[in-house]
Amino acid sequence: MQLGKPWCSTCCIHFNTFEEHREHSKSDEHVFKIQTRYSGPSIPRYIMERAMENWDRVKESWNETSDESSGDGPELCEVETPEFHEELCLFCRHTSSTFDENMAHMKTCHSFTIPTLKDYYIKPVTAVRCFHNIIFGCYECISCGKQRRTLEGIQHHMVAKNHCHFQMTYEISRFCKEVERFDAQETRESQEIQLLRSTQASHNDGTILQRPPLRHMPKFLGYESTRDGHHKCEEKQRECCVFGN
Repeated sequence: MQLGKPWCSTCCIHFNTFEEHREHSKSDEHVFKIQTRYSGPSIPRYIMERAMENWDRVKESWNETSDESSGDGPELCEVETPEFHEELCLFCRHTSSTFDENMAHMKTCHSFTIPTLKDYYIKPVTAVRCFHNIIFGCYECISCGKQRRTLEGIQHHMVAKNHCHFQMTYEISRFCKEVERFDAQETRESQEIQLLRSTQASHNDGTILQRPPLRHMPKFLGYESTRDGHHKCEEKQRECCVFGN
């Protein structure tokens, strides 16, 4: 180390001017080493390194036309939210293999981290789903709340402004819990549909066997039991009205 010259202790290199030091501190290599050093034991190092492999390719494919000058005015959240995929990055086009790799990518490349959610009883994937709805559905920044006209525009805004972070507030926690309840309701409805479909059994030849009818149908559904089968009470009442007089 040379005395009197700026020095980067992380990368072990020195610079001739402070301007070179400032430019180096913004480089991807320097930021990656800093975040890797303080990333903690929650994410393995090999996953974080794998998350950085395609980062250069993602940056090259970034749509440069989506700058901040287009669509500074607020837009209403009227766009249909695309389907959520836990492997898709919230801030660029990168797609990982697993949710953990996606979290490592967003942490190393965009400084996105999720605080401890134990006090809120919220799963990390639920929080990411909520931010997916905000970003992909409303084109809204999760940090400052600004909106853009396109998805690429709001992603470019968050990356350029370093707004890929958030503060866990009461509104966000309530939104996450509502999303969890909605997902639970969808799961119950899906299970009910599968239960209804399970009433039919399929042979290998493709023919379908129907389950035999119940011997005693519930009367509150409008049925009554007879020897010949089950008939609607309403039909019998109509017959009485026509032929009874």
